[in-house]
Amino acid sequence: LRFEHWEKRVPMPRMEVDDEVAAEGGVDLRCCLLAQKLQMLQRCIEECGRAKAAAESHQLSSPNRASSSVKASAARGVKHALPLRALHPPHAKLNAPETLPAPPVSEDMLTGVTSSGVDDDDDGLSSMRAAAASAAASKMHRVALQSDMSAFKAANPGCCLEDFIRFHSPRDWIVDENDEEKDDEDSKPRGHLSQRMASPGSEWRRLWQDAPCTPAEEQAPLFLPVTQAEKALHYLETADADELLAQLLACAVNANVSGIVVASAAERQQRGVSASVQALAE
Repeated sequence: LRFEHWEKRVPMPRMEVDDEVAAEGGVDLRCCLLAQKLQMLQRCIEECGRAKAAAESHQLSSPNRASSSVKASAARGVKHALPLRALHPPHAKLNAPETLPAPPVSEDMLTGVTSSGVDDDDDGLSSMRAAAASAAASKMHRVALQSDMSAFKAANPGCCLEDFIRFHSPRDWIVDENDEEKDDEDSKPRGHLSQRMASPGSEWRRLWQDAPCTPAEEQAPLFLPVTQAEKALHYLETADADELLAQLLACAVNANVSGIVVASAAERQQRGVSASVQALAE
């Protein structure tokens, strides 16, 4: 895998995933960890290929681009207009920004479980792993959220945190039943922040203050394919034989059970068709 696929950036065969999984990053969390690591490696190979193609395309097109200065007040990285108006005058229409795609994650990245060869029955170790997993998940969420905030700022110059919350987390913008938001430049949008967002020390407010005004195309990527590929390869190279055997056995059992279910369904369908044909013949 390392020498024939990763280092040569050659995709592995028969590693396709359905559209739903692809939209979520390309790693199917319903599969065993071994399959997830292979899928992660495949995503890394594909991402490196896309990055190389994009760099070559940019290099070819950059000499033909006319140099122009972008005004700080100009909207950048706009995906489409939103049916919302800004809270601050002149209450302009808000824009949905282009955002960075969510990075693929595997089960161990979410749970902190690795093949370290240490007994998992140790309560202290389990607590440490749970705390580390929670911290890692929180960090990934904060980084992705701040990236979205930066893109929103670039697409909506002069916007405020309340505007972003109305776009990103509508349930945290409370509108009274009697208040109807009018699509009018002279009318201020009605409503207020939820209790968890209204706190002066809320994490969202702190992240908003620190988020730069940068469109997605100018941000650092959330997914680092080289780093994640090395982690996936390290797991595949160092995983315990017992762990791999257990996962392969589970896959084999699942495949056999699925085959039996499919065969039984086909047999019942065939019997039903035969009975219908016989009834028509009589």
